[in-house]
Amino acid sequence: MRATARAVDPHVRRTSQTSRIAVALFDALKRVDSAPAFSDASLRRVLLAAARLHGVGDAEAGKSPQKAARKFLLGLTIPPGWSNEDWELLGLAVRYHRGAEPRAKDGPYSKLSAEQQNSVRALAGVLRLARALRKCGVASGAGLRAEKSTDAIVLRVPSLVDDLETAARLAAGKHLLEEYLRMPLIVKTAVKPEKVVALATRQVPEISVLASDWANSRSSHRRRILNNRTISRPAAAT
Repeated sequence: MRATARAVDPHVRRTSQTSRIAVALFDALKRVDSAPAFSDASLRRVLLAAARLHGVGDAEAGKSPQKAARKFLLGLTIPPGWSNEDWELLGLAVRYHRGAEPRAKDGPYSKLSAEQQNSVRALAGVLRLARALRKCGVASGAGLRAEKSTDAIVLRVPSLVDDLETAARLAAGKHLLEEYLRMPLIVKTAVKPEKVVALATRQVPEISVLASDWANSRSSHRRRILNNRTISRPAAAT
């Protein structure tokens, strides 16, 4: 599958970047138990494949890239271990990773069950946000983490520029995923922790030890004085 992507994808490097971000997003949303789709191991496999193959339609000049990608994928022999249902799900995730969002009356999408439609929205939503993050300058998913509250899910992304252009791009990129999650998805820059340098601890003798040493030194001094006086005293006459 990876060899296929490299053979027909004219933008392998950026596809690889988007793929890494997408997998990191999926795993971050799983860790906070954001929605059922992200706890499904089979859907993670579909996402990984869709992330690697979503760029195969870019080589089709003059056509909608996402539609061309789905058509190309459905024309391939289904790999061993994949069901027809999962391969169709992969094709639709790639179909909706950009362009118009899926609608209930859209051809193949309309024939899916409600659960399958939700899976397409979750997978395509992750790919859309990953693609938007890459366009905002995010090179990988390293350090990306999610936090969930009763009101929203907060995504903290390292190296994310905080400006109006980024905000506008992310607003469009996260919309489908928010629709699936049914709650706001707030994307913020992850604050880098400050480096704290530990200083060597200065060893300060305890007062009791100093006092003891001083007393012992003074006692020794007195004994030396007494000994000197005894030696220097003349012997008594007989």
